[in-house]
Amino acid sequence: MSFIIENGVLKKYIAEPGSTRVEIPEGVTEIDNFAFSDWKEIKEIILPDSITELKGQVLCGCNALTHLHISGSVTQIDLFRFNTLRSLAEITVSENNSCFCSLDGVLYTKDMKTLVLCPLCKSSITIPESVTCIGEHAFAGCFQITEIRFPAHLTAIKSYAFHGCGIREALIPESVKNIENGAFYCCRNLSIIKLPDGITEIAGYTFDGCHDLTEVSIPDGVTKIGSYAFDSCAKLSAVSIPDSVSSIGISAFRLCVSLTNVILPEQITEIEDSTFFGCSALRCITIPESVQRISIMALGCCNSLCMIKLHPNDPEMIRDYREIIHLISTGLWIIQTGDTSIPLDHNLKYTFIVLHFLRTKDSRFKLYIQKNIQKIMKKCIACGDTAVIRAFAETDDFITKGCIEKYIRRALDCNQQEIYDILTAYSRKTKDSV
Repeated sequence: MSFIIENGVLKKYIAEPGSTRVEIPEGVTEIDNFAFSDWKEIKEIILPDSITELKGQVLCGCNALTHLHISGSVTQIDLFRFNTLRSLAEITVSENNSCFCSLDGVLYTKDMKTLVLCPLCKSSITIPESVTCIGEHAFAGCFQITEIRFPAHLTAIKSYAFHGCGIREALIPESVKNIENGAFYCCRNLSIIKLPDGITEIAGYTFDGCHDLTEVSIPDGVTKIGSYAFDSCAKLSAVSIPDSVSSIGISAFRLCVSLTNVILPEQITEIEDSTFFGCSALRCITIPESVQRISIMALGCCNSLCMIKLHPNDPEMIRDYREIIHLISTGLWIIQTGDTSIPLDHNLKYTFIVLHFLRTKDSRFKLYIQKNIQKIMKKCIACGDTAVIRAFAETDDFITKGCIEKYIRRALDCNQQEIYDILTAYSRKTKDSV
């Protein structure tokens, strides 16, 4: 075997056919990227004491590597590309190393408080109780591991710690206060997740691509759901969002094709781009009055959406959201400002104004309704807006006895049987009260 070394940098390793073990000579201080890429049979690499930093990409192409020995002088390890070492089963560390150690082939910091790297060939692991932190990319690519028992005093899970891991269940202890972005990114087999009460954020990409995740209960105290947090969770059918959440990032629930019902918390002021884009099974969404803006694509391609509410107990507001998606923000702005002069499709405007007035008794809207009652009734009867008609029938403020028969005839002419029944019952009630 031979090494091409220039100024302490190992440029290329040239091995004899059949060679499986490489002991890098002393004096080498750095290894070039892909220095071993031409040798697919390497199973063991031993680093010299002259190397202080190990970069994962230098091992790219070492597809047969099963054992990596880290010398006593290594103080820094860049984990980028370590998740390509599909045959790596064991990492050992010199006893003289002041920064790292190993246990059962797994790499830890010397104090055993941070799990640094688990080899991809591991099929099971019990994380020691001393561990308080799972480091970045620590289990990335460990698709053979299906079960992990977390230590009782764990406090932090770093970025992409379980990226592409085969874990099926994650019961995260209450001691955890920080779960960073992408922590469970593309854990396709993850079906059960228990989040600790102490966290305040679901970071971006945390569960992106967790295909088998079916249900999530977000703890009270969480104030932010990051961008792409649950993107492409194809089996997610139920999510509970607490009132503490005030921000939901772009594409947070994009392509959650099994999600059917969403109730947004009262502190949300904006529904960002593509938040629920492609949620093809979503039928009902409750939007609080605090929302002032809905992005055009926030609910794009939600082809089953047929009910929008401004409160959990509100009646149905809009029957076919797909046709008026670009008008929703304007309708909400009318509610926020009370400005009924804003141009908007009347069917939608009347629905917003009437239901909002009946909930708030805002005098600005009452005057508008009284002035336009005949136009509103004509439109609502024609388009079958039973929610508004029923709401009118529950108050004596708008439909006069002199006009009720005219509205009943219009309902018959428009073949609106349900509205006819509502108005007929209202007419009987007003007669009985005389």
